[in-house]
Amino acid sequence: MGDRVKPLLRRVRRVARRGSRPATPPVHGPAGELTYVAVVNGDALWVSAHVPGAARARLGVVHRHRKEVRLLPAPTMADLAGQNLPADTLVATCRSADLLTAQDTGIWDLAVVEPGGSPRRLRVAERAQLYPATPVVPMARADGVVLAPYTTKDGRGAVRVRVAPPSVEVTAVVSEPGRLAVTLELCRWSGPEPTSLVLERRRGPGRVSVPLQVTDGRARVTVPLHLLAQQCQGEPASVWDVAVQGPDGRTRCGRTARDVADPRRVHRYATQTYDSGSGHAALVFRPYFTSDRHLAVEVDGTARAPLHS
Repeated sequence: MGDRVKPLLRRVRRVARRGSRPATPPVHGPAGELTYVAVVNGDALWVSAHVPGAARARLGVVHRHRKEVRLLPAPTMADLAGQNLPADTLVATCRSADLLTAQDTGIWDLAVVEPGGSPRRLRVAERAQLYPATPVVPMARADGVVLAPYTTKDGRGAVRVRVAPPSVEVTAVVSEPGRLAVTLELCRWSGPEPTSLVLERRRGPGRVSVPLQVTDGRARVTVPLHLLAQQCQGEPASVWDVAVQGPDGRTRCGRTARDVADPRRVHRYATQTYDSGSGHAALVFRPYFTSDRHLAVEVDGTARAPLHS
């Protein structure tokens, strides 16, 4: 009996000793709240915080896992021209490319740093402004780095850094007589350039391919509608996904690198009718962006009236 009780007593003593210590170490230094965090056009980073009694403090970012601290530069007089800042406000601004690179992926916590002190994470004020925020989505820089400010589960400010994959951006879609013209831009592309534009039926067999000539990362290609009519004549409505094909595989085309969360609401295209003159039902088609921001074309080879847009 005694042999069983002794281990229990030792466990109770350990718990009691732990319970006598404070749950967290005491916090020294000024408390503070973030009032503004913005990544403008994917590059310029602006941060402001209300930190009482912190005249010598600086704003900074701290890598969540590496604990590396990087101080944010203070703004110039020109940056603050016309600004009427409240007392005890710290402001920092810089080109994000000068602060965070493609090797700095992960989460960086926003903090206030005093000389000789440890960084202290900043809570997001109740009326703080974080940009971009839904429905706007973060834009990628030219080097593909994406910065997304957000509020953590414990109410503090952080910036998530990631590298966007290569993408094929649709810059224009124009319905021309007998054809559909698409203008594309390759973003963050490396390796062989695509050589063809393909439309593939999402469900079931069906594929249309046209040559693609890329110059300085851009291309304009036209899809003859008779190629679609040959495969869709007399068939019910179907969806065709638009992609580019190259030696390294297939990549969907869309508007994934832009700061528009839902291009369906911004870029809308009218329903068009193509009559092949064969006496069959006219081909009715409508380009549109999907929920994941990729370009597709809805095609109906039986419709006598336009599709609903």
